[in-house]
Amino acid sequence: MFDELTHIIGGEDFITANGIKIHNPTLEEIKEYGQFNYLGLIQYITMRAYDNAVELWDNGINYQDVPNFAMFVNNMKMLPVDITKLMFYDLDFSTFEVGVNEQNGEMIFGNGEIIIDEVIYREIMEFVRGINYMDEKVEYDMGNNIGVKFLIERMRRKQKKAAGKKPQPFLSNLISSMVCRADFPYDYTSIMSLHISQLYNGFYRTNKSDTAKYLTQAIYAGTVSKKDIANSLLTWYGDLEKSKS
Repeated sequence: MFDELTHIIGGEDFITANGIKIHNPTLEEIKEYGQFNYLGLIQYITMRAYDNAVELWDNGINYQDVPNFAMFVNNMKMLPVDITKLMFYDLDFSTFEVGVNEQNGEMIFGNGEIIIDEVIYREIMEFVRGINYMDEKVEYDMGNNIGVKFLIERMRRKQKKAAGKKPQPFLSNLISSMVCRADFPYDYTSIMSLHISQLYNGFYRTNKSDTAKYLTQAIYAGTVSKKDIANSLLTWYGDLEKSKS
């Protein structure tokens, strides 16, 4: 079972109920793999039908008719092991085939020895999203095709707007912002031993701590009223906000 203390704070790998081992990579491993390659891999692993709604629509498919597990199966089968090995070691998804569970009629994805069903898929998503501090966006029920068309056109405009932009070295910026803090105990060399989950945890915890400190100072200074501030923002040790993805 995915556990925050073990897998996020401790940086340990995760083993699903059916024995699939998923890696929690270090920053050094991600550097060698390529930070843009890593972010692309994570995006591909966690992609839902909603995220790919435009391409599906252009191929005559309503994303609402595609289960997220089916999207995962389609994506992973196309990825060779040299791309997925950072996260899944030597597990070769390209050898997997789609089948049906004879007991319940549901789709399965496997190679004879390892079988992934909807339950295992959710375990994989929980871990991969968890160590990368990714919260799922809310998927709205768009109802009929009119609502879906409206969503598709809005997403298409956003894609066109982003198409010409150069990708930002997000992890490089994150590492730099942490190392340059006077109270951060790592330098540019030692930080590379941290696991990705530990980096994100430290970043979001630092932000939450800073927010609580500055808001508390503002309350004592009389520049803001405590009644206007949510208690969660004043608690530096509370739950962390994750990025929406």
